[in-house]
Amino acid sequence: GGIMRCLERNKRRFYYATYEGMSKLTDSSGNFTGEYGVTYSDPIEVWGNISPSTGTVYESPFGLTEGYDKVIVLADPAFPIAETSVLWLEKDITEAFDYTVVRIARSLNSVSIAIKKVDVNNA
Repeated sequence: GGIMRCLERNKRRFYYATYEGMSKLTDSSGNFTGEYGVTYSDPIEVWGNISPSTGTVYESPFGLTEGYDKVIVLADPAFPIAETSVLWLEKDITEAFDYTVVRIARSLNSVSIAIKKVDVNNA
């Protein structure tokens, strides 16, 4: 047994973006609307092992807890992802992201990222 190995043939492509802070929202004329929005980096392409949905029971570094839909395992324990990062798994990067990070577990030779599907409407 054991956790999913980071086998090259099992890797799938996804994109992630890191949280960069809050920015002032402007209207079409460039005037500040009085509201702020969250800004993220440009989406970055990554290849990693993505678990099936949690309807399937499998070994997880997070235990069998609710609150996330899939787990991504990457072979780089120092991979620069945070709980404020967002991901595109099933959507194109021209659309709103479709997953958020719930928890991150780092070990000596990998990082496991628990993610949850979200429905973000494009403005």
